This record gives sequence, structure tokens and C-alpha cells, in this order.
Amino acid sequence: MSEQTNSNTVMLVHGMFSWPLFMHKLNHSLRSEGYRTCAFSYSPRRGKLQQLREDFAQFAVSQSQPLHFVAHSLGGLLALDFLSNHEMPQSRLISLNCPLLKSRTVEYLNQSLWGRALMGNSFELFDGLRPARITNVDAGLICGDKAIGLSRLLGHLQSPNDGAVELRECFVADYPQKIVLPVSHAGSLLSSRVCNETVYFLKHGRFTSGQ
Repeated sequence: MSEQTNSNTVMLVHGMFSWPLFMHKLNHSLRSEGYRTCAFSYSPRRGKLQQLREDFAQFAVSQSQPLHFVAHSLGGLLALDFLSNHEMPQSRLISLNCPLLKSRTVEYLNQSLWGRALMGNSFELFDGLRPARITNVDAGLICGDKAIGLSRLLGHLQSPNDGAVELRECFVADYPQKIVLPVSHAGSLLSSRVCNETVYFLKHGRFTSGQ
């Protein structure tokens, strides 16, 4: 893993029920360290899988290279899907609270009318975005174990979880660079520790302390 300068561009990718503004703390931290940033915005509830893939790829390849990715939840699946199909050898990826395995929350919501109304077309995205293990970039997984969110209301998740994603869904053996932090699913976007670990990983290809 080589050291990298701070002059690279970082593409921020938000998750479900979110938009780029939610990643403002990460954006500020990255810019403070000299990175250029750009944000990919999309509508999970109305998006179609193939069109979203094409839009993501078009946006990514139009940015200055090398390009790094910081992606939250569903955004992590989008970034991994892109990287598994495109050669980006100098890129690094931070995946925040991303359900790499099938999401128990998504399956739970798909069982009810109100859940399907809430999620819209996003079920297609969660089902279709199952990227293979990427080997051409350094990938770091950050997951939370602070159960604040849907799990408290619905009681459908096993511990540990971040309130929306179970730890077992987020951590898979294929990715050796991973850490657990005391943050919730949404709270990870406001965490100084998450920001610090993200910046460190983009610079060095590893976290400050291994898991």
C-alpha cells in the first residue's frame, strides 16, 4: 500500500433517505486536508438500476484522476459495483455502514405495504447491487455498533448493529481492512472519529488501528 498525496479527488456518495448535504462533515474534513471533492446525487426511491449504473460511471470517469470514493450505506454498494467493473488501480474506497450481505432491514421492509411504499424502487438496487470482491483498489470498511434507529423501533435486527445494518452484513472476510466504531448508521456521518479514520485511510491505505 503506497502513500498518497492530498491532491487527489474524492467522490462522496450518499445512502438511502439522504442527499449530499448529509455528508458535509466528511466533505469539510477532506477539503481541510487538501482533497478536492465532488458528490454524486441520486434518487434511490425512483432510480432504475441500469440507468443508475450508467449515471454513476459517467460521473466518476468525468472527474480528475486518480479518484477516491467515500460512500455511505447504499452508496457503498454503488461504488463497489462500479469498481468491480472498471479499472481504477490508484483509487481507494471507504465504505461506511454498507450492507455487503443481504440486508435484514430491507427484507423486513419488503414484507409490508408501508415498507414497500417507503422504499420505492430501491429494493431493485439493494437486490441488484451485489458486487464481486474488488482487488484493484484499497478498500476500507467502517461499521458502527451503536444501535440507534430503525432497530429500536422495529426490533428486527440482531446485535451488534448500527440501528439499520447488522455488523455481520457489513463485515465480510474478503476485506481485511475494517474497523468497528461506536457510531450509529446516520451518526457515522457526524463522527469526528469516522472523519479522521477516513482521511488516514485515503492517505495510507490502512486505518490508524487494525480490526
